[in-house]
Order: sequence, then structure tokens, then C-alpha cells
Amino acid sequence: MQDFLISCSTFILFLIILLSLAWLLFKIRKKSTNVIGLMLKVCGSLFGLCFCLYLGVIFTIVVATVIALIVYYRHLPKTSKEGNPVNLIDPEPNQKLKATTVNPESILNSVPSQSMQNYEEKSIEKGSSTNTAIPQLKDFWNAKDLYTRRVRERLKRAKSEDIVIGRRLFGSTYQVDSYGETYKASLQSCTCPDFSYKQTPCKHILKLALKIGALDPHDQLFGIPDELDLRYQSLSKSSQKMFLMLCYQHQYAPSERFITKRSVELDGLLKNGFIIESIDPEFLLKNAYTVSELRAILREYQNETGKKVCTSNDSKQTIINNIISEGDKCISLFTSHNIILEFDPEVAPHIVSFYDKYGN
Repeated sequence: MQDFLISCSTFILFLIILLSLAWLLFKIRKKSTNVIGLMLKVCGSLFGLCFCLYLGVIFTIVVATVIALIVYYRHLPKTSKEGNPVNLIDPEPNQKLKATTVNPESILNSVPSQSMQNYEEKSIEKGSSTNTAIPQLKDFWNAKDLYTRRVRERLKRAKSEDIVIGRRLFGSTYQVDSYGETYKASLQSCTCPDFSYKQTPCKHILKLALKIGALDPHDQLFGIPDELDLRYQSLSKSSQKMFLMLCYQHQYAPSERFITKRSVELDGLLKNGFIIESIDPEFLLKNAYTVSELRAILREYQNETGKKVCTSNDSKQTIINNIISEGDKCISLFTSHNIILEFDPEVAPHIVSFYDKYGN
């Protein structure tokens, strides 16, 4: 509408200019000579013809514009008193609206990728099942690095402390907020100092694993095989207590041999394959007895058999060699009281977990 008013104003101004020029030519023609008057008459005729054509074009444009405006305003949608558009096709009063069935998949397909990502994250938080298998924490770590006392302590802190898993940054890396600090964590790494120092799962990694379903909330990360756990539970209470005591005593060297006193409880552990007896008389004599103890037992042996195995000047190694040379009867005096043991290779990696699970 504003453009139309500007066009009309321009037309009126131009019309005034043309009329002024026509009046000026008319005055000049009356006062001029015949030749000049003839020229002015011809120019005036041409000017008049052009002026008429111009008026015709302008009139046509104005009429077309008016018609276009009338058609435009007639086709505008009517509005209600509240200013809302009124439907031009009113349904019949008795016609009922048909319910439309919406396919949820079509809605999800129309969601942008970022919104779809948020939807998937919310679904994981709510524990909803998806077709894509969630990677598990144990798939990214060796058992010797994951099932440790240190990691179990971090798991307790992950469950009890105020650690917030934020948005996904890229790939499987998330923003993690903990006590005013922000870190980037995935199931494999974290930017916190604890992970940088030890390179084992920190509380932020474990919190993320719990959040996205990569770690069962009931899993305490003992890592004891089910078959081995059932074998332990089948032991007598006394044998279980003996086994836990051995686990505590040798937790820092589970693969090394050790010497202990013979007992009925050890027989149950030997029978169920938790420990293995090692036959090594020299190792037993060297590590289980002092020189004085060896001499005292050999004096009893000499009184019974009349055989002198050592002298007062013999060294410990010489006495041990003489005992072994003497044979099984002499050796049994020492092996009947003490035994050399070692944990079964399948049990040794789990003795700390056994003690942490059942010893407290």
C-alpha cells in the first residue's frame, strides 16, 4: 500500500511538470515568428501525443493496481473476534472428527540428530532396553587391573559421592562434574589426576559405567568365577576360616610358596584344590627351622636309632645335606609337622577378592 501511494505522488508531480511545460510552449508560440511558430506547433503536437500516451499508460497501471488490491483483500482469511483465522470450510455440525493414528517411529524419524541423541541418553538413564548392546566395562580392562581392592574402593566412592555425568562430548566421552571440577571421562580413560597417576578405573569412570549401564549396580567387582565361589561355599566353616587366613597372610605374594603347620583344615583345602602341597625337603629345612631346632630334633633321632647325623661344628647347609642323605625316615621327622604349600594357579589371582568379600 505504501508503494502505491508513492507511485501516485510521483505521477501527480510529473503531471504538474508536464502541464507547466505545455503552458510555457503555448505562450512562446503566440509571440514568435511564422517559422518559429510552425516549429513550436509541430513540437507541441508531438508533445501532446506523447503526453496522451503517457496518461493512457499511467491510467492502465492505476486501474490494474486497484483491481489487484480488491482481489487480494477479498481472498484474505477472515478472522474471529479473538483475532484467530476462521476455517473457510466448516465441517457439518453432526460430522464427528475421525481419530488419527500416529506411528511413534515416524515421530522419532522426524527428530533431528541432536534431539535423537538426547532421547537415547534419556532412554539409557531410565533403563529402557535398546537393540544396540551397551559395551561393558570389563570389555575394556584386564582382570588384574579391574578386580582390585583399589578399584573396589573407587566404586564405593562413585556410589556415595556427588558425581554428575553431564552431556556427551564426542564418541563415548562424557563431561563429568565432581566437587567443582570438570573432567572428560569414557569407559577407558579420564582426565582426573587419579587416573593419570594409576592408569586404572577411577571413580569418574565407574560412575559413568553405572550411569550408562556398562556396570551392574550389584556388581562389587570381586571378579571371582562362579564355579570357584561355589567351591568355597562348599567348604566347612573351619576350612573357610583357614583359607581366609592364608589369603590375608599371603595377599601380597599369592604365587609364592609358603610353609605352615599341618592341620585338619588344610586337608579340606587340599582336597578341594584351593592349595597344592609342594615336596621340597631342602626348602622346608632351610626356611622352617633354625640350626638349634635342627640339632635338637637330630639328637632325638640319634637316641632312637643310634645314628649321628651331625656334629657341633657343622653348618646349617651341611646338616640339611646330611638329613636328606639319611633318607625318608629322618626327613619325616621334619615334614610331619610342617608343610610347603602354594595356591592353585586358578585361585591365586582371586585371594584378595576372596578376603575382601568373605573376610570382613
